[in-house]
Amino acid sequence: MKYIIGMAFVGLVACSEQISTDPSLSLSFSTDTLRFDTVFSGIESITAQVRVRNDNKKAILLDQIALAGGKTSQFRLNVDGMSNADSKVQNITIPAKDSIFIFVEVTARQTNQSTPLVIRDSIVFAYNGKVQQVQLEAYGQDMEILRDRFIANDTTLTADLPYLVYGALVIDSAKTLTLQPGCRLFFHRGAQLIVGGNLVVNGTLEQPVTMKGDRLDNVFVNIPYDYVDGQWGGILLFYAKAHHQLSYLEINSGYSGIIVMGTRDEQPTLELQNCRIHNFSMYGLAAENANVTSVNTEISNCAGYCLYLAGGKHTFIHNTIANYFSKTTIAIHSATREDQVSVCINDVQKTAPMYSEFVNCIISGTRQEEFGLYTQFQEQYLGSFHHNLIQSGSIDWPQFSDNQYMQPSDYMLEEGNKLFRNISYTGEDYYDFRLDSASLARDWADVSTAEKYPLDRLGNDRMADGKPDLGAYEYVNGME
Repeated sequence: MKYIIGMAFVGLVACSEQISTDPSLSLSFSTDTLRFDTVFSGIESITAQVRVRNDNKKAILLDQIALAGGKTSQFRLNVDGMSNADSKVQNITIPAKDSIFIFVEVTARQTNQSTPLVIRDSIVFAYNGKVQQVQLEAYGQDMEILRDRFIANDTTLTADLPYLVYGALVIDSAKTLTLQPGCRLFFHRGAQLIVGGNLVVNGTLEQPVTMKGDRLDNVFVNIPYDYVDGQWGGILLFYAKAHHQLSYLEINSGYSGIIVMGTRDEQPTLELQNCRIHNFSMYGLAAENANVTSVNTEISNCAGYCLYLAGGKHTFIHNTIANYFSKTTIAIHSATREDQVSVCINDVQKTAPMYSEFVNCIISGTRQEEFGLYTQFQEQYLGSFHHNLIQSGSIDWPQFSDNQYMQPSDYMLEEGNKLFRNISYTGEDYYDFRLDSASLARDWADVSTAEKYPLDRLGNDRMADGKPDLGAYEYVNGME
């Protein structure tokens, strides 16, 4: 067991304290069923605990605390620091008005199944001629481990089994990694995907491709690790000749989301359709000397920039870029939001020639100014920004037209907000960047552009009411 915690009172009862043999007395437990989240086959789970209380006026001597499954069980017990191969401990005394802790782990056996299978057992407490039980439940999931894997040929990963990545998953120069619909990659702490060739993600609305950390349990009660940033490294794309195509990719809770890099002389192409990049300790999407097209994509909640662009041609249509990273009362972040805008377009460095187009996008966050375009000669910058909702002061450059500009005070209210469904996390409802019914972004999109992309990220019809909304999500009345 990973944790050995002993208590001085276990098995020791003061001479003056009586042990009751009354079968009518009962123990109480912190839970009647101890549930684990999905655990990968062959990988030790976290350690969970059950508190066993004796609320009676006399001590109770337990003949035995054991797993019903005995030696064949996939669970393991540690009773207040005592454990053995049989997961059985005998002659345990719990003094009156006192308690003991039982620590439980599980290691799932391989099932040769593609879907999780339930694992059940129980902790049996035998005393005074009676038996009480606490149920144990977990789900075991087979997976394929990719440990410091170097892929030298064109390769396709399927949805048959999830993949557990340790270290670096590296794709050789000019080779293509293709991820099929429903493919799932879980990354151990510090692991990352490094692509020296091309990345093709063929997710669908019904079967998105997901990349996330490998912690499937909760960091606190009812708070999943999905909400904790910095769990894995992220995706690095550094092949200058590459053509990356990402559809319905959902990545979250790493260090940096996607970093794509080229050179001043040669720029890779990155296309994102219906993707979600959420909850990162640094950047969401950082592109240096790269040509990027992003449609119907959410980039949200990053300690640094949600979007950083430097060099190359960039087209963003119907994107929701929202940075409320620090708007939470729960200590779930490994970093604090830096004093940086959500969107940074940097034309000051010596990069490839730049052109930027933003249409029907939302750019918002917790800062007064969430948009920054840095260039030496403002009027000469090549770009077009129209029909966007931008959190900043009014921008009077010739490249900007028909935009709405807002400040947090325009939509943040004591009882909520007039932009998204939820822009904070207090331990209950999590961030939700679909539009609120009173959103400033409703009915404001450029119709001719929306007609080219009639479905939003969730498959809703933008043109159903003839008045499309800004961002990646169309408001749908009555849809919760």
